Amino acid sequence: MKSTNTPSFDDEVRGVLESELADIDKLKELFGRVSATIVANAGQESELALAMQDRETLVKVQIKMETMKSARKIFATYYTSITGRRAWDE
Repeated sequence: MKSTNTPSFDDEVRGVLESELADIDKLKELFGRVSATIVANAGQESELALAMQDRETLVKVQIKMETMKSARKIFATYYTSITGRRAWDE
């Protein structure tokens, strides 16, 4: 059963989209949340693959995780170039 105190992802997205943030900050919030979740999940998948000695899955998951980390860095670099502010603390 889902907790009624925890907003769903769709509710979070709707909240960001309906907020008074500038469009670029809405993009930053949504991309940041989704990409951070992907990186975190890939980290957990990587640990599981390592524990199960599943080298093939480990390599695939590590590639996914590093690709998303790179995308986050690229986004953060251009966000800073455009706004003069850091996208997130990493």
